[in-house]
Amino acid sequence: MKRIEKHAGVLVALLAVVTAALGSLSAYLKVKADTAVDTRQEVQVRATDLQSDKSSLQKQIAALREENDNLTAQLKTEPAPTASDSPTAVTRDLKVPISGNGSNEYITLDDGTVTQCCSGDFIYARQESTGEPELRAYSGSTPYSIDVSSAGVTPEECSDAVTRSPAAAPVRNLHAGTLICINTNGGTSLLRVVAAPARDGSLRLRQRFWPKEH
Repeated sequence: MKRIEKHAGVLVALLAVVTAALGSLSAYLKVKADTAVDTRQEVQVRATDLQSDKSSLQKQIAALREENDNLTAQLKTEPAPTASDSPTAVTRDLKVPISGNGSNEYITLDDGTVTQCCSGDFIYARQESTGEPELRAYSGSTPYSIDVSSAGVTPEECSDAVTRSPAAAPVRNLHAGTLICINTNGGTSLLRVVAAPARDGSLRLRQRFWPKEH
């Protein structure tokens, strides 16, 4: 009987040791699991930060490429006048800003001026639906055409393009090299977009103006 009690006591002691060991192991595994979760969350946060940094860098690269394209376009020389050019042709560089408060910029081509009031041949403003810049005729009264073969057109060819193929909508494809012929009260103009609208929305135009002969 005493021998059985002795063995039972040993078994109880062993069970206590095993229980304590299992408790320690369980606590250790829980700490490891919690650490693994924390590590996983940290890795996910880092991955999200890296993705955000990548998107930001991509946007900066795109903006730098756009500025580079604009500068490259501005460095291109104006095509030389053709032999049939009128000796009275006037070449002007126009920088047209754009307002962010709903105001319009008016371009008067006969004298090459840009003002915020109150009339002109063209209006440069943002589209109401998209906010993108566009050129449109003032009150639809100025005939113009984008069906222009080259920057070397004669005043007669430019004027004929307006008669033959007048534009029915605002000019929204304002990429570098876009050509527009316009007939105004004072003469005929060829506008060339020097560069796509800058980041602030401003637009650079090169105008060749042939005044009417009186």
